[in-house]
Amino acid sequence: MNFRFFQLCGPWNILIYGLTIWVFGCSAPSDWDVQWEEITEAMVAGDIQEAKTRLTALLPRVQQEGPRNPHYAQVIFQLGMVAQQEGNLTRAESYFWEALPLWAQSLGPEHPQMAVTLSALSGIFLKKGNTGNALPLLKRAVAIEEKAWGDADRRRLPSLIAYKNLLLTVNKGLEAQEVQADITRIQATHFSK
Repeated sequence: MNFRFFQLCGPWNILIYGLTIWVFGCSAPSDWDVQWEEITEAMVAGDIQEAKTRLTALLPRVQQEGPRNPHYAQVIFQLGMVAQQEGNLTRAESYFWEALPLWAQSLGPEHPQMAVTLSALSGIFLKKGNTGNALPLLKRAVAIEEKAWGDADRRRLPSLIAYKNLLLTVNKGLEAQEVQADITRIQATHFSK
C-alpha cells in the first residue's frame, strides 16, 4: 500500500480497507487471488474505473457460486467502496446493504467482515448527515468486533474511537465516557509496554 492510497481515501475507507485485508489475509495465489490483487492494485493506484470494470466482470462468476461463497459478498462490498469513491453515496449504500446478508450467509452474522460493512454503512450515513442511522450501525459493528476479538484487542480501537466521537456528536456524553474508558484501557495494555 502506498502513500497515494492514503491521500485518496478518508479515514473510514482506510479503516475498512485495513480490516478487509486482516479478515481475508494472505494465502497461496489462486486465480481468484490474482484477480483480486489486480483489483486492489487498481484501487490503490486510484484507477477506480479499472477496479469497477474488473469487479463487474467478476460479478456473474461469484453470483453463480451463490451467496454462501464469501467472494460474492466481497465483490458486492468492493463495488460499494468503488461507488463511494465515485461520490455515489446512494449506490454505495445499496451495495453495502446487499453485502450484509451475503456476509452473514457465507461467514456468519458475527464475523468481523460484518463489522467492516456496518462501519462502512455508518460512514455513508454520517456523510449524508444522518447520525440517527449511523449510530446503531456503528454500535453493532463495535459489538461484533468485541465478540470476535475480545474486549482488549487493539484492532477495536478505530471503531471505538469513531463510536465515541459519534456519541459526542449526538450529545451522549456519558456513553462516550464509557467508550473512552475502554479505549484508554486498550491503549494502556498495548502501548505502554
